[in-house]
Amino acid sequence: MNPKSFRRSDVDLSFSDGSAIGAKPFAVVDETFSQTLGAGYIRLNGNPINWTLSYDEVVVVLEGKAKITIDDDTVELLPGDSMWLPRSTSLTYDGEDAILFYAVYPVDWRTSKPNM
Repeated sequence: MNPKSFRRSDVDLSFSDGSAIGAKPFAVVDETFSQTLGAGYIRLNGNPINWTLSYDEVVVVLEGKAKITIDDDTVELLPGDSMWLPRSTSLTYDGEDAILFYAVYPVDWRTSKPNM
């Protein structure tokens, strides 16, 4: 596979229903590009997502403010801030006009099971 560049301007992160509130992920690196690493963007605005990771993840805030809550601890992240999240972490993603870049391992996280 050859290297490939992705332009954020080519990614449509608008919410499908046209509202200003929601959560929308957009994968740019998936199994068609890599057998190991996945990556993409997620837009968060006022729609918390409860999730248990079946992958290791790193997030980097590009715009807005993101909030990641694990148990009763909420970490607020601003543009330029990043966070590593290990597999099996149960958390809540939330944000205020936030756009994050994420990288996950393994790329086939949909078929991976969290180590509980």
